[in-house]
Amino acid sequence: MNDHLATRASILIMLALVLGCPTSADDDDLANDDDLANDDDLANDDDAADDDDAADDDDAADDDDAVYVDLDLGLTHACGLRVDGTVDCWIKSTVRGGKYDFGQDEPPELSGVVALKLGSMHSCAIVEDEEGSRSIRCWGLNNAGQDEELPPSNYLWGGCEMNLCCVLDGTEPGATAGTPRCWGGQPIEPGPTPPEVQLTSVHPGLQGVCGLRADDQTIECWEDESETSDSLVTDSPEGSFSYLDVSSAGACALTEDGAPVCWGLLPDAELLSGLPPLVSLQVSSGGACGLDAAGSPHCVGWTWPFGVPEPPGVFTKVVVSSSAACGLRDDGVIHCWGEPESVDGFPSAF
Repeated sequence: MNDHLATRASILIMLALVLGCPTSADDDDLANDDDLANDDDLANDDDAADDDDAADDDDAADDDDAVYVDLDLGLTHACGLRVDGTVDCWIKSTVRGGKYDFGQDEPPELSGVVALKLGSMHSCAIVEDEEGSRSIRCWGLNNAGQDEELPPSNYLWGGCEMNLCCVLDGTEPGATAGTPRCWGGQPIEPGPTPPEVQLTSVHPGLQGVCGLRADDQTIECWEDESETSDSLVTDSPEGSFSYLDVSSAGACALTEDGAPVCWGLLPDAELLSGLPPLVSLQVSSGGACGLDAAGSPHCVGWTWPFGVPEPPGVFTKVVVSSSAACGLRDDGVIHCWGEPESVDGFPSAF
């Protein structure tokens, strides 16, 4: 394993644990100071603070009645897709109004959203119009082409990592596979043009991008163009898999019997060997959570105790960041748990 890869991953893990905010990127990379909120003005504007409190109360009341069908979790924020095709987002209280607040919790007025994915400090949604054509809409931080406009097509998600997002471009409406298309990038580079292969899923990471091939469910990976021997690509396992996820620190796939197989720079992936058979699995630089066939979450953490406590109920999806986890319960309610400062401001019933 290259020393520079291990060093880069270690730096990423550490910065993600410090308030959930990157410290290696300077202000010019993130945004111009003129575009950031002025903390002194916010602190002195009592009327604005009162208005914000009233708005937060109204949002909380609305959230109590919301029914969600999808969710995702970024480094600084979380978003949920309502059953009516609209989107709600939440930002960490420790980030709100500060230099890393890029409006992550202020999605544009969207309707017809069918899926969403979150990067570190931005979000993207697939929006379907009345004719069935799908487009991509993004909001939040835009310092690396995150809001690049893709032409309408038959898009399937995909995923985002840091500032890089990838989707699958299906051949026709209703397709369950497609060719990968990626945009955004720095500090992650999309690398060479994605292979023109049909994939059923695609997942960007810090060291490259991987997906599951539609023909045989084997793993297809391609590299960041700045690297020559990334372990994400060179160490990817052989065989067929039912599920795949890639994070900034490595990747895990599930065998047909639900056993995790992990590679890359994940620090303590062997902890996953004690879990029951899983039908889905999300990994991060801080830990991992998966669901069994009954919808029960199972979590392990290598930098904090993801599974303390594991939430009650039956879940249809669980997602993780470096220091938090969120799950979508079968009644459409979102629960988040983790380090207190990492979930303060997120939906939670715990």
